[in-house]
Amino acid sequence: MEKYFSKQSTMSVNVTNIRLTSLIDVTIVFSLFVTCVFICIILSIIIMFLIIFKQNLHSPMNLLVCKTCLDTIIYVIITIINTSFFYFEIRISDWWCEIQAYLNYATLNLVAYSYFIQALSRLFFTVLYKYRFLLNYKSHIILIICQTSISFILPLPNMINVDILYRPRKLCLIPMKHIFRIIYFLASTYFILLFSLIIIYTIIYGQVTRSTSAIRKLAHGNRRDIQLIRHILIIFMIYSFAGTPAFIYTIKSTTKSIRTVSYARYMFVMAASPLSTLIEKISLIFLNTEIKKALTNVLNKR
Repeated sequence: MEKYFSKQSTMSVNVTNIRLTSLIDVTIVFSLFVTCVFICIILSIIIMFLIIFKQNLHSPMNLLVCKTCLDTIIYVIITIINTSFFYFEIRISDWWCEIQAYLNYATLNLVAYSYFIQALSRLFFTVLYKYRFLLNYKSHIILIICQTSISFILPLPNMINVDILYRPRKLCLIPMKHIFRIIYFLASTYFILLFSLIIIYTIIYGQVTRSTSAIRKLAHGNRRDIQLIRHILIIFMIYSFAGTPAFIYTIKSTTKSIRTVSYARYMFVMAASPLSTLIEKISLIFLNTEIKKALTNVLNKR
């Protein structure tokens, strides 16, 4: 086994040479990845079942939460398939490698833009509540249709004239030599959404603080502001954790002075998104009062 890994130590992934550290390091990272995926799927299913079967949880906002859970399940399944082919060195055809790459980017967009339409929904209910047509199910279903369509359309320009071929010890992703396509992916999936979320939640916070200014001295007003700040900070921390490792890896891969990257560290970059979605699901259960109460009631009955 050591001879096998030593022979592979000079191979590269996306132009950057991946140095195989040890079988133990790789196995630990992959085990962490699989564990996060498994728990994330279980929590997503639980949240979906609660929203679907509990009448008091039926609301336009929870409809978007349910959609996010469904998108998360689809994304982590695609990710575990892609990473398993890479980890176990399962040989696949070039056309299937291209399909895997497209599905990986599209499903990641599904999850990212699901957070964006949740922010839009909060904006509707907090700031634009006078426009009643924005608060009904119809408008939220339109948001879901637009979010799904955009998620599958955005990766298409990146898939044209790109040599995504099967290569041992290489993931089915856009090669790092296509730097402008990588920048397009990071911008459309990460930076633009992050700045949009910052703007939306800044507007929401400003509206909430103005509406509670008359009762600022009361505990209720302060508590409401603190809860909102906590929700916003958690969302930004989760979103930053998901995208930062990939951004750092991209920068290192294009730096001439850095020629090797730890194989285990590379796999951690792949595991960052499922891990962040797992943190988001745990935070959702604890921060969403209605879902937390419904889950507590179910557990107490059991």
